[in-house]
Amino acid sequence: MSRSDNDIRIEDLGSPIPTEAHMHAQRIARTEPIRLTAAAVLDSAINECGGLRPRTLDFTSRLEEWLTSIAEEPQRSALGKKIMFQHAVRFCTQRLLLEELLHVHPEINDIEIKSPLIILGLPRSGSTHLVNLIARDSKFRSLSRWECEEPLPNHHELAVTGTDNRRQRCIQQLEYRRSLLPHLAAMKPYDADDTAEEFWLQGLDFGGYVLDCMSLLRPWKSQGKDRDQTQHYEFMKTVLKALQWQRGPERWILKTPDHAGQIRALTTVFPDATVVVTHRDPMASLQSVATLSAYRARLEYTSFDLKDTVHYWAAVLQNWLDSVMCHGDLIDKQRRVDVTFEELTANHRSVVERIYSVADINMTSAAEWQLESFARRHGRGVRGRMIYNLAEDFDVDIRVIADRFASYLRSFPIAREMS
Repeated sequence: MSRSDNDIRIEDLGSPIPTEAHMHAQRIARTEPIRLTAAAVLDSAINECGGLRPRTLDFTSRLEEWLTSIAEEPQRSALGKKIMFQHAVRFCTQRLLLEELLHVHPEINDIEIKSPLIILGLPRSGSTHLVNLIARDSKFRSLSRWECEEPLPNHHELAVTGTDNRRQRCIQQLEYRRSLLPHLAAMKPYDADDTAEEFWLQGLDFGGYVLDCMSLLRPWKSQGKDRDQTQHYEFMKTVLKALQWQRGPERWILKTPDHAGQIRALTTVFPDATVVVTHRDPMASLQSVATLSAYRARLEYTSFDLKDTVHYWAAVLQNWLDSVMCHGDLIDKQRRVDVTFEELTANHRSVVERIYSVADINMTSAAEWQLESFARRHGRGVRGRMIYNLAEDFDVDIRVIADRFASYLRSFPIAREMS
């Protein structure tokens, strides 16, 4: 494959060279010691809410477990601890706001999440493009990134400033993050109004796979796949109800790769969902997600093991694919659509039409225009084309790793992208 000026090759995965913004953030973090305790997080969240106090404390044991795990990571930097503390405060603040909203408006609990369209599958398998594409159809309610960051308005902030700053705050945070990690835009091209993954809403319950995706915590991660996540899925559904109460439409388009590992919880909580399962050569997904994970790690860790990173993600993908093969029959066959990466990139219109047919959704001319307009503006590589080399970057034998996925490749007609 020929190289172009739009190509991006990350040469410093193993020995990161920080940007000026990154070095500045590190210096500031070292002068601001962080107390990684549930009490410190709660105090900060209560202050953010203008004194609003928690109505339940059942989540605090999980919060404490999170923070203890983070504090005990030997390679986590001062900046990494600060970032995780800020995430915990944001989640806790939003939890307090949710509890208060449900107390004032208990009728929210009676709202139904009817027949959602849910996309799951391997990371980097086209699911992000597909959900953003369908979300342009105004018949659907989707979760924008700024809403995902802060699902509920802070009435204390509104009283002080007179404005709801959630969207603008998200825009500023994304711009700042890109100054720390400039290649992130090419690896995960999203903006404040793009569709986010709803599993992040489980962060308000300090459960699910949220911490897994924000850290390199191996002990925590190894336990995650064995934990029943149903209660966190129920909590996530409650947040969706609160969001739907704020504004419609009522039919949701949702997407999270992690659902592949929790099909039982997903189908229990959303029994009438139409489920789209995306497929791609697992090795192509692996090289992309492992590179992204290693690139992001420089922000929060003083050092990390590249081989450990790729082998961890290989195990995660294998677990998710095994779950799809073992528990996929829990998805109603009449409401399941399997989509390969090749199909989606070759003819997204045909894929969407097939999904709409199964989900009993009418493709109007207005919807068709909305989808095609988005597709024209968001082709692959618009913000740069990433060039990967799994064997070279991570010093691994890709043939050995590929053996993990042999059973999956025998079960599904997936085109090989890596040999």
